Amino acid sequence: MDYPLLSKKARQYISHYFEKHVHHPLPYHNKLHTENVVAAVTQIANHYQLNEHDFFVVVTAACFHDMGYYLGDAQGHEEKGAAMAAEFLKDAGADEASIQQVKGCIIATQMPQKPNNLLEQIVCDGDLFHFGTDKSSALSRFYMVILKHHVWLIAKENFRTFFKVRRRNHSALINL
Repeated sequence: MDYPLLSKKARQYISHYFEKHVHHPLPYHNKLHTENVVAAVTQIANHYQLNEHDFFVVVTAACFHDMGYYLGDAQGHEEKGAAMAAEFLKDAGADEASIQQVKGCIIATQMPQKPNNLLEQIVCDGDLFHFGTDKSSALSRFYMVILKHHVWLIAKENFRTFFKVRRRNHSALINL
């Protein structure tokens, strides 16, 4: 299977989905957030020098990780996003083991995050990456207004991959 091509198709699918659902009133879980998570996951995956398959898994999971918000209530959005990813991947001819890995990475982002392996850790850290960056204090002010009821969940989260622990835990705590 051509994993880089399938990953590119996933990014295109999500981009097109956002264009069709631009009216959806999500100030945070939107195209910009998804693009930022994909960029963060890519950075972490490059650090770990993932093979093509694993790189595909984490990038595809990052693309779909919050898409469930567009399918109904926030409750259970990870499962809805995982199902959306599975349907896309099945239609694209992906093997069942890869589909299950993508779904596992998406489900792991449910708060409080509980990743079971490195790929899930990478997606979880990518999802919260902005809290450990220099620009997060300005972003955090915006996000905290929008996510007031989620702040306590985010504040208790620790980064899991060595990449994020080494580089960002201290900054994340300062910025929160």
